[in-house]
This record gives sequence, structure tokens and C-alpha cells, in this order.
Amino acid sequence: MGSMNFLKLFIIGVITIAVAYLTACIFSPKNVATYKSMVIRQPVEVVFKEVVDLNRWNTWHPLFSQLGSEYFQIKTKVGYTGSEISWSADGNRGGRIIIKDLVENERITTNIRYESEDYKKVNEAEFLFEANPSGTKITWVVIGTEYPFLKRPITLMLKEVFSKNIEKGLLTLKRNCENSASTPQ
Repeated sequence: MGSMNFLKLFIIGVITIAVAYLTACIFSPKNVATYKSMVIRQPVEVVFKEVVDLNRWNTWHPLFSQLGSEYFQIKTKVGYTGSEISWSADGNRGGRIIIKDLVENERITTNIRYESEDYKKVNEAEFLFEANPSGTKITWVVIGTEYPFLKRPITLMLKEVFSKNIEKGLLTLKRNCENSASTPQ
């Protein structure tokens, strides 16, 4: 009788966990979408220039500020559209960020590709610039690709990670721009 009760409790436990996980799959978002905004006390031209210049990303972007310069490379193009920064770390992990589109001092749209031997994801990011009396309001938006139904609960964790990285990057960008003696040319 004891082993039958254990088996019943085990089956009930497995069913409960399965139902809870499927419920999480149903109510989790299909993809990661997050953004943060910050005001930087510099003219929009200064902030835009800092973001559009991929050679500066290692000074503020969370990913590249953690990697040594030997792990990433930058290919720039005239006019910035099509410029890219690629990285490779820990053997087969890497990716690249490509500037897809921009409107001078207003918007930069990027395509973020994470690549490895068994994993490929493409996210979109956009930097929005808005002049205001205090300087420049910058908004960094990240929208991830859609996850399969059974993997959707991971989007909740990834949103938290993305949000923290965006905030860290914006704070560093703010510090860099405000401590810089740069003025628009």
C-alpha cells in the first residue's frame, strides 16, 4: 500500500508540474521586448555621434566593454549604414551587430545576430534620440525573435537580463558623454 501511495503522489506531482509549465508557456510572451530611456546632458549631435560610431562601442556597450579588443572587430562603411561590429568568444560563440538604417540625430536601427555552431538568433534594436531642454533623451529598444511555445518561459528571464544590460549601457553612455569635452562640430 505504501508504494501505491508514493506512485500516486509521484504521478500527481508530475502532472502538476507539467500543467504549471504549460500554463507558464501560455502566459509567457512569444519574444523579448524591452526598452529603457535616459536623459543625457549633451546636445543630440554629441550623443548620436557616440552611438553611431561603432569604434566607440567598447567604451559603453555592455557586451563589448566586457570583451577584450582581440575578441571583436569593426567594419565601417561610409555613411555608417551597413557598418558592423562582430565578436567571437569562448570558442564557437559569437555574432554581429549591423547598422541597418539611420536618420541623422533621430534614430539608429540595428540587426543583432547571435551565432554559434548550434544556435542562431536575430534580434532588432533601435536607438531613438530626442532633443529636450535638459539635453538628449535616448531610448534603447530591443525586440527579440519569437521563441517556440515550449521555450517561451525563458523570455521572462531574458527580458530581465536585457533590461539590466540596456540600463548599464545607457548609464555608461551618459557618463561618457557628460564627462566628455566634446562639442558638436
